[in-house]
Amino acid sequence: MTGNPTPFRARMTLLALALLATPMLWAGEWNLEATQKRAKAEGKPILIDFYATWCGPCKLFNRDAKSNADIKKSLANVVLMKVDAEKGAGVELARKYEVNGYPTYVLLSHDLKVLNRWAGYSKEFFLGKMKEATADMRPLEERLAAYEKNPTPESAVALAKVFREQGKFPKALELLNYASKNRNDAVADVDYQIFETQFTHRYRDAEAVSLDVLEKAAQAAIKENGEVLPRIAQYMMQSAKQAKHTELLKAHLKASVAHYQAQGIDLGQDKKFAELWADAALHLDGNKDEAAKRFMAGMPENWREDAGKLNSFAWWCFENEVNVSQARDFAAKGVALSDPGKGKAMILDTQAELEHLMGNTAAAVNLTEQAIKENPTSAFYKKQLERFRKAMNEKAAENTKS
Repeated sequence: MTGNPTPFRARMTLLALALLATPMLWAGEWNLEATQKRAKAEGKPILIDFYATWCGPCKLFNRDAKSNADIKKSLANVVLMKVDAEKGAGVELARKYEVNGYPTYVLLSHDLKVLNRWAGYSKEFFLGKMKEATADMRPLEERLAAYEKNPTPESAVALAKVFREQGKFPKALELLNYASKNRNDAVADVDYQIFETQFTHRYRDAEAVSLDVLEKAAQAAIKENGEVLPRIAQYMMQSAKQAKHTELLKAHLKASVAHYQAQGIDLGQDKKFAELWADAALHLDGNKDEAAKRFMAGMPENWREDAGKLNSFAWWCFENEVNVSQARDFAAKGVALSDPGKGKAMILDTQAELEHLMGNTAAAVNLTEQAIKENPTSAFYKKQLERFRKAMNEKAAENTKS
């Protein structure tokens, strides 16, 4: 995989003029001080795009920022600074702004005060977030002070979204609970916002929010607006899988399938429903072979040559213990195709889990050691290594006894 392209130095004359006309600073060229001066001169805020070269949504944004008219129009209102969060000075800058995933966008005033932030990318999501962020250009601390002086449900919801993105979940929930108790026609789906905040908190820390509390929030959100049922079902299925709560998983899976079928949608004919359709075969029908077939049918063309897509399929197989041997081979191919760094470490971890599941724990240890070399700052892989070594030693001890 490759990162964002740097202009050829030979094309200096016309290309230099083109670069001066665009608000974007591409990979390898960013400089916060220079960007700050430029933003001040142009009277625009700074939008930092924290990305990683292996991140699929980051690549989509990179493409759309150059070619999509709507995205380009939106970016004309900011000075965009793209920062590889895993290389050079980008690592420290990402740490400073508490970046936990990619892409993460941080909107700053030209004097570097945080105005807003969000994570993730799709065209519609990004455009919505940009519109929302630029509607109130006051620094976050100023907005919070104004809210505390004169609280409104609208400002509470807007601030809660920013605090959630910062990982400050108790504060986000405090604001959302106020909005819920004092809601008016200007705010919508407050209960869904509460659910999403609790889900994200649980995703970061499984002990922070119990599954029962999350389920209660899910039902309140569905009661508030039935249209969010499929999205909530997806989140709840993920949580139920992690907690190995089979009945809760099936309940939300059935509800999601029924929701779409009531709309006349044939889940087997639309690729975007492939994973849901595969889950139905797996968890409702108990048919692993059909589940794998349905999941693969939803993969894009040439997915077998894409490291990220290979990893997605391999991880799904690991989570569901489907086609484990084939999944291990796909993960190994993904490792071979991936660039060095955190992306390769992630796929090595997938392969390690599959090897361990197959009883090849020594191989899992070796793969995890490689993952640590690719991402030496990760505490997670070090814990994985301890786990696999412990399992390997216990197995050796059992064999000695027998």
